Amino acid sequence: MPRDDIGRVPCPMCRRSVPVRKNRKGRLYMYCGPTDGYPGCGMLQPNLPGGQDWILEHATMNGPDGPPACDPAGGEAAPPEPTPEKKPPPKKRSFLESLLTLD
Repeated sequence: MPRDDIGRVPCPMCRRSVPVRKNRKGRLYMYCGPTDGYPGCGMLQPNLPGGQDWILEHATMNGPDGPPACDPAGGEAAPPEPTPEKKPPPKKRSFLESLLTLD
């Protein structure tokens, strides 16, 4: 019995919109099944944290795992706060660069 769909994400192989589901361990996976004569890509389950993050970034979630449709008080949902831009750390100079520069 298939698990419930908790969102949709574009398949990284064929770019069709496919359902996102959770397995018993709570990991996300995608199922690109056969439709309209297209064989489909099958079940795609990235196990590493980067793959799980990719699904969360690209998926449109619904239900309890997705963003709330409205404020619990009955009003509209507040717009998300902008995240501050992170500055990359300064480039570490090599030993040779530190000898050749006059800083």
